[in-house]
Amino acid sequence: MRTNHGIALITSLIVLFVVATLGVGATFLAQMNLRIAENTRSHVVARYHAETGLDTALVLLAREFRDQEGRFPTLTEFQALFPGTGDYELVSYQLFANNEATISIRGQVTARNAEHIAEARFRGVGTPTTLATGQDPRFGVGFVSNGSITFPGNSTLDLNVWSGNEISFPGGQSRLGPSFWARAAGSNCRIGHTPCQVNQTAPNVPRPNFVALRDQVMALHGVDTRPALCGTPITGNQTLRDEANRIICLASGAQLTLTGTVFNLVVIGDDTNRVVLQAETIPGGSEGMGVTIVSGTVDLRGVRINREHTTMSGQNTVIAKNDIYFDKGVLSADNTPRTLLATEGNIRLNGSGGSNIFATFWAGGEFRINGTIGDFIGTVVAATSATAITGRGGVERARRPDRVLNPYIPTIVTEEGFADAGILVLSRR
Repeated sequence: MRTNHGIALITSLIVLFVVATLGVGATFLAQMNLRIAENTRSHVVARYHAETGLDTALVLLAREFRDQEGRFPTLTEFQALFPGTGDYELVSYQLFANNEATISIRGQVTARNAEHIAEARFRGVGTPTTLATGQDPRFGVGFVSNGSITFPGNSTLDLNVWSGNEISFPGGQSRLGPSFWARAAGSNCRIGHTPCQVNQTAPNVPRPNFVALRDQVMALHGVDTRPALCGTPITGNQTLRDEANRIICLASGAQLTLTGTVFNLVVIGDDTNRVVLQAETIPGGSEGMGVTIVSGTVDLRGVRINREHTTMSGQNTVIAKNDIYFDKGVLSADNTPRTLLATEGNIRLNGSGGSNIFATFWAGGEFRINGTIGDFIGTVVAATSATAITGRGGVERARRPDRVLNPYIPTIVTEEGFADAGILVLSRR
């Protein structure tokens, strides 16, 4: 009987042990599963942090690429923009070019010591825009040349003088007005008894291009797309008087002489033509559209009217291939020069002793004054590397205006930016 009770007790103990063992095992497995789940969750959160950090970094880089006009920030610059948080931090950032880079971001869960690294290689892309913001500043300086500037006469210069070689105003009476400067790329610079700056940067004056300027005139007046605006081209040798409000085109080899008074007149030829302007343009010094002439040769030696030289008023443009000979007065109702004379050759200005000139002269060769003129209010730009601005007479007073106005004065690009910009992700992991 006792034997049976002993067997039952032992069996019960064994069953209890097995049950306890199963309970301990179940508890261990449950704890292990919980730890695995927590680790999995921590790594998922770490990856989320890494991806969030990478997204944030790419947004910042896209913004900087746009704002810095197509350039990604350096590592130091980017570290200041992206200091990181407790959830993510910058591991590496490498530039391969101004528009391509790689970046690595570490996401982390500090309490569980979990981390994940997200990487991306990307390229900056954008729609560039180019802004021509104004006239070439060299056309607003005063006397500017690639070569030397020499005037033997006596001149008062209320303008700047800038030479790619030397500046010499001998005789001792010429003077540079206060607040104006003279600088030369060469070793000699003197205006009267006043020395000026030497060994300076050369101006690198652009050379006028007859074909390009002719194309500009044709485009501005629509002749490039609508040749019928010209009417019947002028042929042979003709003289027209008191022409206004029309476009005249010249046949190859034709010669045209304009007399009387002309205004709002456009004459377009090629390098085989010759135009003689013996007319007044817009009488009385009023403003408005005077004459635009494009021709291989343009003769501006005016005939006398009541013993006075003819004058040009308003906005006038003369574009020539060959030398320009000029002895007219150029008037302005508001002291703003609106007349441009440009040639690939030389400009010979024959002074009449008293005519004032409000104009901008642009020569591929030499600008020379023969005789004396009255006040000169404007600018001279000469591209030759020889003696570029010179004279046998003088300028009673040369003055720089507040501005010069003419649609054919060159403009320069002063800003390049992006209309829109961002990044293209090449790979991500």
